[in-house]
Parts: sequence; structure tokens; C-alpha cells
Amino acid sequence: MPVSKEKNLKKKLAPRFSSNTEFDKRGRPSCAAYFDEVWYSNAHLEGARTADAWGHYIAHAREPGFDPNPAFDSAWYAKRFMSKADKRSPLTHYVQQGRREGASPSPWFDPWWYLKVYADVGEAGVEPLHHYLVYGAAERRSPGPYFDAAWYVARHPEVASLSKDPLKHYLAHVGISGFEPNPLEATPADAAMPSKLSALFDAGWYLSAYPDIAAADIDPVWHYLEAGRYEGRKPNPFFDPNYYVRNHPEVALEDALGHYVIHGRGADHDPCPFFASAWYAETYLGDAPNANPLQHYLEEGGRLGYSPHPLFDEARYLKGNADVAKLVRNGAMRSGYYHFVRWGAGEIENGNFRHLSFTWGKYDLDYDAGAYATDNPDVAKAISSGQVHSRLEHLFVYGWREAMDGLRAIYGPRHAVRLLKTVAGQASGKTGRYLCLFAHYDRDDLVDPYVVIYLKSLRAMDVDIVFITAVTDDKQLAKVKPLVSQILVKNEAGRDFGSWWLGLKTLGMDCGKGYQRVIFANDSIYFPVRPIAPLFADMEAKGYNFYGLSDSRDLETYHLQSFFLAFDARAQEVVFPEFMTRFERNYVLTKWGQIREYELGLTGIAQTGGLSVGAFFSSDDAREEIIKDSRFRRWGMVDIGLNNINPTHDLWDLVIGHYGWPGLKLELLRDNPKGATGFEALPQLIADGEVPIEVIEAHQKRSKEPAILVRNVKPTVIDRVALIKHVKGKGRDVADRLVLFAHYDPQAVIDPHVVYQVKALERAGCAVAFITSVKDSKELSQIVPHVRDVLIKTDAGRDFGSWDLAIKALKSELASFGSVIWMNDSTYFPLFDPKPMFQTMANRGADFWGIIDSENVTWHAMSWFWSFGRKAISDGWFDWYLDEYSPAYSKWAQIHNYEMRIPRLIKASGLKTDIYLPVTKMRDHILTNYPDHQRIEVARRGDFNIAHDFWREGIVDFQCPALKVELIRDNPLGIDIASLLGVVGSQTEYDPDLIRRHIARLKTAHLPSPAWADLGQLTARDS
Repeated sequence: MPVSKEKNLKKKLAPRFSSNTEFDKRGRPSCAAYFDEVWYSNAHLEGARTADAWGHYIAHAREPGFDPNPAFDSAWYAKRFMSKADKRSPLTHYVQQGRREGASPSPWFDPWWYLKVYADVGEAGVEPLHHYLVYGAAERRSPGPYFDAAWYVARHPEVASLSKDPLKHYLAHVGISGFEPNPLEATPADAAMPSKLSALFDAGWYLSAYPDIAAADIDPVWHYLEAGRYEGRKPNPFFDPNYYVRNHPEVALEDALGHYVIHGRGADHDPCPFFASAWYAETYLGDAPNANPLQHYLEEGGRLGYSPHPLFDEARYLKGNADVAKLVRNGAMRSGYYHFVRWGAGEIENGNFRHLSFTWGKYDLDYDAGAYATDNPDVAKAISSGQVHSRLEHLFVYGWREAMDGLRAIYGPRHAVRLLKTVAGQASGKTGRYLCLFAHYDRDDLVDPYVVIYLKSLRAMDVDIVFITAVTDDKQLAKVKPLVSQILVKNEAGRDFGSWWLGLKTLGMDCGKGYQRVIFANDSIYFPVRPIAPLFADMEAKGYNFYGLSDSRDLETYHLQSFFLAFDARAQEVVFPEFMTRFERNYVLTKWGQIREYELGLTGIAQTGGLSVGAFFSSDDAREEIIKDSRFRRWGMVDIGLNNINPTHDLWDLVIGHYGWPGLKLELLRDNPKGATGFEALPQLIADGEVPIEVIEAHQKRSKEPAILVRNVKPTVIDRVALIKHVKGKGRDVADRLVLFAHYDPQAVIDPHVVYQVKALERAGCAVAFITSVKDSKELSQIVPHVRDVLIKTDAGRDFGSWDLAIKALKSELASFGSVIWMNDSTYFPLFDPKPMFQTMANRGADFWGIIDSENVTWHAMSWFWSFGRKAISDGWFDWYLDEYSPAYSKWAQIHNYEMRIPRLIKASGLKTDIYLPVTKMRDHILTNYPDHQRIEVARRGDFNIAHDFWREGIVDFQCPALKVELIRDNPLGIDIASLLGVVGSQTEYDPDLIRRHIARLKTAHLPSPAWADLGQLTARDS
């Protein structure tokens, strides 16, 4: 039996509303308000006051319509909250039991909502239904979120003049037009008025989304209140109760919409993954503090061009999805946002041609599900744990917020196209009539024979070639050296257009000076499979400024297909600057995004710039010929138009055989996405070309086989840890505790958070020896005043190598300290003054202790903080470690053989070991106090990492002084850290900006977050 799950509701209701309501022998409550005898008699006994109204009610209480008061639905209540064996009347059950459990007496009355909205009722200790029946109805208070009493009375003044109960009046007229329970369901009499229908309950949509309700001819509002909300049905396309409850487990499914009505403006109270309520309210509702964000968007915001989420823009979505735009223009689709929430998000996630793009600072980004997941490995963990259901949902719910806080980059730095090296070719100098920038890619890092044939054919047509590739192997590059003037070796980023951008960036946009044309070509076609000379003759004869091998109207836009594009001087002047600007702005584009921006886009730039545009093979000319010539009826699909026709697939044999087109798409043979036929004729069709059929077959065979994973194995070179320089610091020299502080930064920077950590240790009475591979004197000057020693070492050995080096360098001085601490910079420390922690552990008298431990794999103290007391040192553990340490160990070899081994050996030796915040204490704490915790299962198992799984509880409940950098930088377990900086700022003594700036430098410098004011202004560049 469903009852409200609002946290601690029973505890709140029971003591307040446990007044001793008396009952007569037949169970009738003494409080007359609960059983409105006049109302019941008028409804069922023709007003006869002498009849036994209560007896009649008991006899019919579980039948629909026999209710003791307007706010109590007996049949509805019994079905949901009573067992069949319970012989009490529903009203008796409610007064005796249900009201204390937060049960709703009817679909219209919500006691939890009533208490939330009317705080004075709860403060007075009055039971909600009793208050409503005695006082609330007369005071025009609403019984729940679905009946607006004040609005109803204003619309029906006769209710006020007759002092009637508004809910009574509504129930007497339910289903009659003009007698709606709230303004959201009021259909305007004047069709020209903007309709408010479909705001928070959209009756029309409800019927279309749930045809079983429409078929049963059930009133949609009544069905939703009585059954639909309990079944998890959506009241409108933009409110997902299951999603809402997943994020607010304290709320019952049936209470989700009511809860949102109250809390909808708050952070983390979004109606669906793709609507950011708090952001919307902050951005657009400053002058309407009580407006519900979703309601405002549906009634006004969408019409005004407001964005429902900072990553979604209506105009941009329609521009990128022409089919949706057409439906919206024709009135067949209410909006692009409706399409996105209902269908588009799923289509985008599945990686088809559906587009979603957004502006992020100075960049435009496509949503690329694979790239987002690869660049943010924690997303997979969040999906597998049930925290989110898709990569797109993660981006819209968590990713963008964390990126705004500098905690993650939406995409990593690998997408930036970079020149790795330049290799001189043997065909040097400007000797040809044309310059070709040839984009090459091979998944196996090979230069296939068909590519060499392509290059030779271009050379024969007086073309100079710059070969742009990600292949680095000299043996492979040697195959093309005799044919090219230069080889540009790049990283695997940017696809073909990235290669052409790099070519122009490296050679200059004026690289075509002295040539008749600059050609963009790639290796996505076998070329030439027919004689090549007619192509170049046609190019010169037609004289188009912008020329292609073929054109197409596929994707409903005329364009030249991008595998072969030729630009004359005028086209270079018009197209190249805009292309370069677009490429640098579009940091991440999907394959379809590149087609949109560049393949379709370059033709658009040329046409807008007044250039002549055309191709060797014209789809329009071919269509006319096909229609007129009966011999071509096999390709009659063009009769209805060319919008879905890709000539290189749909007409492949016609364009090669009849028109002498010299290309053959690799994709056609490898994937055949459009189901083309007729391949048995291929050898005959290409017999006069330069690419042997055997070369094509060999390449197709290789491309369809699993990728080559074999690599050359080289002997491991062990980097030795060596002291380069010992600098004497100016910090504390004499102390009870010496900290051997291991530092490493991939950019050779001593970050402000590290400086803060060293200063805090000094203030806590520690002497610090700082071990680092940073050599820059300016960086070192930040810590020299606060440390005892600076040990500059080779970049080897990781943290354990640093501690090995420090022990050797300072061995003769270690006896002067009461304890020696091994510490590194892998935590933000201290979140709190560490002196109480040091004092606590000193009082416990441990010989060896750590801040936290773990039982993952085996028990061990986490090695980012180990304290060795005098007895542990004198017993020879440092000497033992110097003998054991090996620079050959990998990261995980160090973890298994040092972090997980040393604490156990010390403990087994009989020395007293201790942990400041032990895993057993945290486990018991979570199981006792957080039974609904998202990580409750790992707490039960015990194999968790406090610094990751329970970071919040460690900070808030136990004042753990350290926060792992890895949690924020990598989040390998996919933990929810959206509120992390807020928790640090409000619950600790640590400046969250130290974290934000550090993570931003490591993760987001290549893709910095925009200003808050710029979020949602997504179409400014397109306007």
C-alpha cells in the first residue's frame, strides 16, 4: 500500500496529530468535521436527516462516490491504504492510522503538500484534513497542488457569495467545460488567446501519450490524480516522475509533481534531465520570484526564445535538424524542444544523424557521445550504478555544472589538431600546375597500395602534393616520399577537414599562389578507377571557382561532396578564411557535424560569396537523363527527387560506367549502408582505370578484419631516482615532526594548493623536506621560505621513489625528530586545522598511523599520509624500506608491494598501528545513518574508499582533513561530486578556489568554461 515516503514524515505527524479523537461503538469519529452528515445525506439520502447516514456510509464506504466529506474519497483511499481484511470504514482507518502515516485522503487532498504550503497549520499542531474541513476551505486554502481554491472562487463568484466550499462546488461540476480545478487546465474561450493548456498537466498530450486512457474515454485529469501518478505516468512531456524520484528518493512517486510545484525553483529539482530549473529561474525569472520555471517556459519562455537548459537552444536545434524544423513549420510538431525530449535525446545518444550543438565560451561544440564518455571515464560508472541512464543525461544533469565549476572539461585536449613533425618529400619545389593537400588516415597506420596509386595519378596530372597523415612509421612514409613535396605528421584528431586546416595553417592560406588551383583530396575513394584526364580537362573547361568531383542534394542541401574539392584563386580568397575560422571555433564535431559545417558549409560559403560552383558529375543533369532515357529505369528512384540520393552509393555503377566518374567509395564496398547491388560488374566497369581490382579486394579484406594490435616490444628502460640538487630552505628546522613531502606536477608547476599545504604544515609545527622534480627557481621560490629542505630529483620513481631519496639524503638527521611523516600532494590538505588531529593521534600513542585506511583487496593505510613514530624508525623499518625499494616497479606494483604491504607488515611486527578515520567506523556510520545512500552496497561489503565513496560524510560528519585530488580530477568511481565545491566552501576552512584553479589548469585550460552570463545565449553567432 503506497504511502508518502517524505523523510521522517511519520515522525513529524504522529506526535502532533495524536489527539484522542473519540469514536462511537460503530467507529464514527466524534469530530463532526470528518463526517459531513448534511453533505452526505444530500448526496445519497435525498436530504433525509432522520436516516442513518453513518450506517449508510459504512454499508457503501468502499463503493465509488460514497464519501464522508468532499476532501475524502473512500473507495480511492481503501484501495490504496487498506487491506481487504480490515473491517474498519476508510474514514475510521484514516483518523486512527492513516493520518499519522501521511496517507492522502483523496486525490485532491495532499496532507504533506498542505503542511508545506501552510506552515502555520503544522506549527499549530492541527491535523491537515481536519484543519481544511474546519477552517481551510472557508479561508480559500487549496487542498493540494491540483485544486487552486482562490483561482476557482475568482472564476466562480457565486461560490463566494453563497459561502460554499470551493471543492464541493467543483466536484458537483467536474468534467463540465468552464469548471476546471486550476488555471493550468483552463481552456480559453477565445481561440486567439494564448492557451495555458499543457503547462503542468497537459490533458491533450496525456491522452495521446497513453492511448489506453483515450480508448477508455476516461477524463485525463481524473485518471492522472486517481491512478496515473501512482503508475509513474507523466503529466506532460517535460516532467518525468521516475527521474524526479530517482533524484529525490524521499518523495513518493505519486507526490513527485506536487513536490516539484513547491520546490521547482531550487537546485537539483529538475522536472526531467533536460530542464535546468534553478538555472532557468536565475536567468529569466528575477522579476517573478514565485513563478514555476517549467510552467513559465511552457507558457511564455519558449515563445520568447528562452532556453530550457544552458546546453539547449530551440533555433539552433531546428537549424541542425531540418526534418524537425519542417515538422514545426507545418504545425505537426509543437517545438524542437518537445522533439528533443520525446525522441531527439535518444536518437542523439544512439549516434545517428541527429544533431545537438551548443556554445561553450569561444567554442562551438557538437555533442559526441563517444568522445564525451572517452574523455570523462567516470560517466560509465555513473551509468552502471544507475545514477544516470545515458551519457547525454550525465552531461545535462552533472557534466555542464561541474565544467562551469572547473571540475571537468566537457571534452579533453586530444581533439585539438597538432602538428607532430614535418618530413621533406623528394618531389620538392613548385613544379606543378596544381597543389593538393592530401588527407590520409589508416586505422592500422599503414600506407595502402591504393593510396600510392592515387598519388601517382595526381603527379601524372602535374599536381604537387602535401601528404598529411597520422602515420609515424618511417617505413610507411618512405612509400610516399618520392611522390610528395612534404609530409605533415599530425595527431589523430580533426578527421579530413582537420588535415586540410593543418595544411593551410602550416603552409599559409596563400599557399596556392602560383598554382591554378588548390585541391583538397582524401583517401576515402579508390582513385582513379576510370581515366583521370577527363576530370582535369572538365575542371578547366567549365572553369567553376569551386569545383568538385561530384555534387549531391542529399541531406536536403545542395553541396559538393568533400572527398575532392578544387579552389581557384577567387575561391581560396573567399572560402579559406571562413573555413579556418569555423574550424578553430568548432572544437569538437561529430562526423555529421563536419558534414554540416564543412561539406555543406563550404558550398554555402562559396554560394553566399558569389562564386560559381559545379562538379564533374552533376546529380541534376543525371536525373534529367535518367527520367528521359528508358535504359536508365533501374535508377528511377531519382524520379521523386534527389533529397535522399547519394550518387556515390545509390547511382554508383551508373556514375562510373556511363559518366566515367573516376572514384569508388571505400564505404560503399566496406559497409554498403544503402544496400546497393550490382557489384558483380565492378571488374568490368573499372577495367580501364589505374586501380587493379586485386588492390581493392586486398584493402577491403584488411579493412573488414579486426584491427592490428601487434606492436614492437622494446626492452624496459628503468629511470633511476637521483638527487640533482639539495637546497636548504628557510622554514622551520627543529620540530617534533618531519614531513617528507613528495611533489609532482605534469606541468612542472608548484600549484597554490601545494604552497598552502606546506604553509599549513609549518603552522602546525612540522618541519618539511620538499622533494620535487621542478627545477625552475621562480616556482621553487614559493616554498623555500616554508620548508627545511628542497630535494630536487630526476623525474622518476613516483612518490615512493621520493621517500626513498629523502631517507637517504637526510638519514643522519632523522634521529632528531619524534616522528617522520611520508606525505604527498595527492590531496587538498588541510580542510581543517590539522593540529587537533595531530594531538589526538599523539594521545593514542601509535607507532605507525594513517589518516584513513581501506579494506579494498586487503587492509592497508592509504599511503598519501603515513606517520612513523620513533619506535618504528628505531626498529629499522626505514632501513628495511631502503633495501626493498625498486625503481623498476610500475604504479600498481608500488601499490601492491608498498602501500598494501608495509602497513600490514608493521602491524604484524607488534608495533601499535592506528587510523584517524578507520573504514570500520565509516561503515557503521553509513549503515546506521544513511540507509538510502547511493553507495550503500559498498558500505555493506566494506571494500570502499572513504576518500571517494563517502567524501561528503568524511568532511561533514568527521572533519576529515584531506580531499583526494583524484576524486575531482578523474573521479574513477563515477561518484556524484556536483556539490563538492559548495560543501568545501560551506563546511570547511579550505578555499574552494584553490581546487577550482588547480583542476582548471590540469583539465580545462584547453576548453575554459564560459561566463555565467553567456550561458543560454547560444544562437548569438548565427543571428
